[in-house]
Amino acid sequence: MVDTKVSVSSFHDLIRYYIITMSIILITIVLGKRTWCQYICPMYIFNYIGMNIGSFLKLPSLKITCKSEKCTQCKRCTNNCLMGIEVADMVKNNNWNTKECIQCGKCLNVCKCDVLKRKWKK
Repeated sequence: MVDTKVSVSSFHDLIRYYIITMSIILITIVLGKRTWCQYICPMYIFNYIGMNIGSFLKLPSLKITCKSEKCTQCKRCTNNCLMGIEVADMVKNNNWNTKECIQCGKCLNVCKCDVLKRKWKK
């Protein structure tokens, strides 16, 4: 890639580039929201494997916990989530889904009611 165009050495490379690009777009359309993050991105796979190994070995890990009774449902946490997770709904139901959360902490930073905290838990 260069600043304004695709730099390729042959016409076949250009065709290959557009096939890969269109494949990623079609996979995203078919499989839905956060397809790249959940099915293709190696970091998600490593995170998922690490969480399962930690659970199996019963190792403590840093997790986001919530106090649902303090939540005003302003949805700042949901609007600022990098992964597009419905954080406010998880807080309301007191059901934190750690499989999708990448623990970035954006929701903690924007919450004005001090609902979300990080804790070491098994």
